Amino acid sequence: MSKNYAKHRRGGFYAYGYARVNTGEPAVSVAVQAEMIEARVKRFSGVSWIECVREDESPVCVRWNDRPKLMWLLAKLQRDDVLVVYALDRLELNTSAMIECVNTLVERGIRFIVLQFGRMELDLETTTGRTFVQFMQGMAEFDTAARSAAAHAA
Repeated sequence: MSKNYAKHRRGGFYAYGYARVNTGEPAVSVAVQAEMIEARVKRFSGVSWIECVREDESPVCVRWNDRPKLMWLLAKLQRDDVLVVYALDRLELNTSAMIECVNTLVERGIRFIVLQFGRMELDLETTTGRTFVQFMQGMAEFDTAARSAAAHAA
């Protein structure tokens, strides 16, 4: 760990962005995602902007924990750091896997912000953000139970 990094850690936090190629519609380039993320981070006080990690090539079928750049970024994040993404599907498309990823962030004390969540921003430090996570956890549990019941019925 560098001296600057250790010194900064005593009195503040870092913000990182994660931008991933978008193959859906409407397509938003990685560069545009990164610009929007950096603009949002500049609104924080007491934060040191580090970087926006970019996944320019990432097949849709690859899970969040199989993306090398995302895993590298998650390994760097520490408690009280901030991770900003353009949209929730930049992390994961699969609901259960997305909840697993978000839970990992929450358990580690990492603040997570989604810039484009419908017409609003989703911040897991707000009541809306925490409610969303609880709702998604319930949906993931429901999905698992429904698949299990269907498998037993077949």
